Amino acid sequence: MEKLALEGGPKVIGEELASHHPGRHWIGEEEKRLVLAALKRDAFSGTLTEDLINFYGCEWAIPTSSGTSALFSAMAALGIGPGMEVIIPGFSWIPTFACVVGRGAIPVLVEVGEDLGIDPEDLEKKITSRTRAVIVVHMAGAAANLDPIMEIARKHDLLVVEDCAQDGAGKYRGKFVGLFGKIGCFSLQQNKHFTSFSGGYMISSHQDRSYSIFDIRIDHARSPRTGEAHDFYVLESRDWVNVIPLTSDNEVVLIRQYRHGLREMTLEIPGGVIEPEDTPLGAAGRELREETGYQQTEIELLGFVLPNPAFLSNRCYTCVAKDVFIAGEQRQDEKEDIEVILRPLKDITGMIRSGAINHSVVLAAI
Repeated sequence: MEKLALEGGPKVIGEELASHHPGRHWIGEEEKRLVLAALKRDAFSGTLTEDLINFYGCEWAIPTSSGTSALFSAMAALGIGPGMEVIIPGFSWIPTFACVVGRGAIPVLVEVGEDLGIDPEDLEKKITSRTRAVIVVHMAGAAANLDPIMEIARKHDLLVVEDCAQDGAGKYRGKFVGLFGKIGCFSLQQNKHFTSFSGGYMISSHQDRSYSIFDIRIDHARSPRTGEAHDFYVLESRDWVNVIPLTSDNEVVLIRQYRHGLREMTLEIPGGVIEPEDTPLGAAGRELREETGYQQTEIELLGFVLPNPAFLSNRCYTCVAKDVFIAGEQRQDEKEDIEVILRPLKDITGMIRSGAINHSVVLAAI
């Protein structure tokens, strides 16, 4: 018997195997040229978004800094928050758990099957009244058993996010993974099927993006003063409106609600997003009625402010609603929990000075 290769015998595989970061072996001249162009600040700004849409045939794609940030962004976009449960497989990588905990939600572990994906039978057993979403992980290039998983999710009205970090171009029944749930999250880290050494992206087959209030736009522009070219990231948002409701007794109708950005309760005035078909006055009256149950006798547009023109594209309008009265029950959105509070108009200045009211857009309105 010949010696084993370990003992100095002949090698069964003569060529050197790729390292545990195989992506670095697939970097060619084209990639090097584009990297150098970016370093030299030439006009090249990249076409990754368009390339992803064309490759997957998806409705939209958003590049991210990593697969981890794609998962965190998906959880935020879908409104996952404190008290909610998100079901995840017991076999995965750290970001699958972290993106849930990072939103203050509770990860619920389920068993995995022979495909290393979620076991549909155990999935249904773990669903409770608090379950809001499921993260399906496609491990080691193998797609999870999506048909029964998606059927269970539809039955219980659950959001589905696909973690495709280890299955970048995988398919399930002829369709790319990442296009079955609401959002598919991918990684471009150097150990993945295709790589930019770091990075990631989100894709979706859903044209309806009503769960997200922002779109990201990248402008490549030159400074009129220096002539230097840079990429500028702009959050495209619909316009907002705030309404100052005054009763006939000169009291202000305020609202208190939980804000996930700071994970704190804030004291505000009613307001919201202006729908494309709406006007500032129309949206102000609607938000007042829905959030508080009050309705105005008269309403007036005071003006608008620019929340942050450095990276936000929208305006925030302010209206004053006069002689408001209770017209019925509140009509809150599913995720809203709003407490209505009345305070005398003369007390508002003191509440601002004490910090009881500290929402910047509300302060600008008042």
